[in-house]
Amino acid sequence: MITHTTKDGTETKYTVRQYRKFFAETKGKELQEEIIKALKDNLDKLDSSGHNINDPTHYINDVKLPAEFICNFARKHYSNYSDYKSTLYDRSGSMVDYIFGCNNLSVLSSLCNIVGWDKAIYEHYCHVSGRGFSAGLCYQNLVKQLNYQSKKD
Repeated sequence: MITHTTKDGTETKYTVRQYRKFFAETKGKELQEEIIKALKDNLDKLDSSGHNINDPTHYINDVKLPAEFICNFARKHYSNYSDYKSTLYDRSGSMVDYIFGCNNLSVLSSLCNIVGWDKAIYEHYCHVSGRGFSAGLCYQNLVKQLNYQSKKD
């Protein structure tokens, strides 16, 4: 049995299974609130490209997204030298075997799932091809769902 005491002093007893579910729901809501707050404050710093592989620290330090969320996207992305569209290049334009980072389209898509989709934008997103266009729709959805006013204006 696990006893959980809330701020008002109320005690609740849980079995281990119940507490795991309670903990996951509570942490999930906290993480969602933290992500939405970060997006509202720093959406201008988020890249709208679907072709980029960004350093995880960009999302954590600049956009202020929780590391707990971003670390799920960080991995090695390998070049496929048989196709120029799948070959990775560094900032100087040199081909590289791999890049460690977060696929920006994956991050944008996941953020849209957290804040919710506008129905019309989601319909369009489901029927488009191309990473760049898909990422643009994700960014457009974030702006609309968060009622975001650019700080650059």
